[in-house]
Amino acid sequence: MQSNSISQGHSGLIDLLLRSGEALRNWRALATLMASGVALIVIFMAFASFGSFALTVIGALLALAIGAIGISATGILLTDQALGMAPRSIDTALLDGLFAALRLLALGLIGLVAVLLVALTVSILLLLCKIPGIGGVLYAVILPVSVLAAAFVYGSLYFIFCLAGPAVWSGASIRQALAALYAVAKNRLFETALGIIFLILLIGLIGFLVGAFISSGAMLVGGLSVSILGGSFDSGSLLGMMPGHGMGYRMDGDGSSGLIYGGIFGVGILMAVVGALLFCMTLLGLIRLYHHLTASLDLANAEAELAQRMEKVKQRAAAVQEEARRRAEELRQRSQSKASSPAPSPAAAPVCPACQAPVGEGDKFCESCGQSLG
Repeated sequence: MQSNSISQGHSGLIDLLLRSGEALRNWRALATLMASGVALIVIFMAFASFGSFALTVIGALLALAIGAIGISATGILLTDQALGMAPRSIDTALLDGLFAALRLLALGLIGLVAVLLVALTVSILLLLCKIPGIGGVLYAVILPVSVLAAAFVYGSLYFIFCLAGPAVWSGASIRQALAALYAVAKNRLFETALGIIFLILLIGLIGFLVGAFISSGAMLVGGLSVSILGGSFDSGSLLGMMPGHGMGYRMDGDGSSGLIYGGIFGVGILMAVVGALLFCMTLLGLIRLYHHLTASLDLANAEAELAQRMEKVKQRAAAVQEEARRRAEELRQRSQSKASSPAPSPAAAPVCPACQAPVGEGDKFCESCGQSLG
């Protein structure tokens, strides 16, 4: 794992997050993210254009893979910037991003297992509410407790797994990343939540202001498009920048299709650039937040503690499995013993002791020889 030290001086967490705009200086990260976004859109649209559901699914999976690798490569380049390291080349970052994306996929599956365990636990508790008589009372208690517990678990997983990317992009293995996230959740969960909330609000405010300025620019360009290219323009729609678009600018007469496609492509470039800028700022903020939170934590000790806990869980699971196997073996042996035991022979019919002729249960004398049976 890379060193967790990050040059902070006397600046605190808020100052680090406010400096997220420094991501705009990293042209490698911006180019990688924008190129990945364009590539995934082109790949998906190319496969979806065939009209086949199977090809559309394949295109979506390829697009997700390209997006995951591109984001990981961008995160790695931003991590180099945050740690003050020499920036690696884009092709090296893409190769490292491939392995980082695979580790993030594994961490995502672990998070999914945790969510399923929560759902399984709640399901078991709800089964208790089917007990006649006390089911309503149990449900009145289990319902709020389960909702609050599930909300806490989901919220914790959300805030903690927001730092999974920065952990992996710093060079951590799956086990090391889990140890780091465990240490943060155990010691810095509240600070983590506050940092991520502040970062979201900060990027949201910046995005709102940028959107307002872009809308103003769209009105100017749309108005000029009307006077120069002809047609009509809906100033309330950003898509008015796209000549020939039905919701914004409309061309009069026989408009050139080149203007239509040019406008679509231009707006696509605009949204890609703006989105890449905001997303890179978000990633750099998360990276700095992760290193700020883990700078004073003993990650080696956390890894050892996590390994011990996992070993205890494995031992408990093995004990439960062994107990289940033992009980199943007992049931099997009981069923076999019942199946192999001889069936009881039917009771012999009563006979006369003198002539051995069959007699009834309540007879006093033998009907054949007259022998007294009393």
